Amino acid sequence: MEYSKTGRFTANQEKLAKEIAIRIAKLRKSGCYVFGNGDRLHVYKIRDIEHEQPLHLTTSSDYNHPLKYLEAGHINDSGAGDILFFEPGYITEE
Repeated sequence: MEYSKTGRFTANQEKLAKEIAIRIAKLRKSGCYVFGNGDRLHVYKIRDIEHEQPLHLTTSSDYNHPLKYLEAGHINDSGAGDILFFEPGYITEE
């Protein structure tokens, strides 16, 4: 596969991605954060996140009040801001 032939999104795919970005921006303006948690998107209230306790402190305490969230769909992998690369041999030309 030639590198120049990868990443060609349809107009509809670009439109859908922009719609997601707009909705995430609207959620942020309304007082919410959107987080990738494993293979799911969770929506939390910003004011709740500001009082979050680190997990390592929670596991040894008797305080058992997890933050409430909304499910916002499934994703493939929330990752950690990783950049994705093609496997060796897939790209035949630059």
